[in-house]
Amino acid sequence: QIMLLNIMIQLKEKLGQERAFGVKAIENRQFSTDDFRFFNELIAQQKLFITNYKQLATLQQNEIIQNFVKTKINKRLKKVETQFITAVESNKLSQLNSQQWFDITTANIEQLKIITDQLALNIQNQARLAADKIIIQFVMIFSLLILTLLLSVFLSWLLTRSILLPVHQITEAMVSLTQGNKGIRFTQNFGHDELGEMVNAYEKTRRALLCFDVASA
Repeated sequence: QIMLLNIMIQLKEKLGQERAFGVKAIENRQFSTDDFRFFNELIAQQKLFITNYKQLATLQQNEIIQNFVKTKINKRLKKVETQFITAVESNKLSQLNSQQWFDITTANIEQLKIITDQLALNIQNQARLAADKIIIQFVMIFSLLILTLLLSVFLSWLLTRSILLPVHQITEAMVSLTQGNKGIRFTQNFGHDELGEMVNAYEKTRRALLCFDVASA
């Protein structure tokens, strides 16, 4: 897209130079050999730009330039170009109308400007779509990070609730038991894992101490 836009801009500039050279030659009624050679180079460069455009463009983009080439305005330009070259070669520039030359070349430049503006708009739209895609990807990645963080917080809370908190409660109960407090009981079922074994050991010790107290009384 950018290469096509650059080609169309250069094509428009070369046509602008052709317009200026033509107007100057017609109004001065003369055209030097160097100017005439440069003029022909301008026309050849424009044809080369159109060829390069067709090679790089998609089918839809090629249709745009084909429609331009087939327009009456462009056909009139080719006709006056031929008349201009013939007039230069036969030294009859005085028979040409500079205003007509200016109007026809300007009309073609305006058509090229429309195509150039459309290509620029397409590039902007593509850039906007690419930016939107990047934003969507960023939002998805950010959402995934947030979800991962929330999951980590949940797992941390679950770990604290299911392991760390019971261990802390059992530890406090055992410390309290060593200080003579035998009233702490665990009604929660800790299963048959290490926590369950710690609770069973605590309960056995607590009951043994209670039995000892009863026996001593």
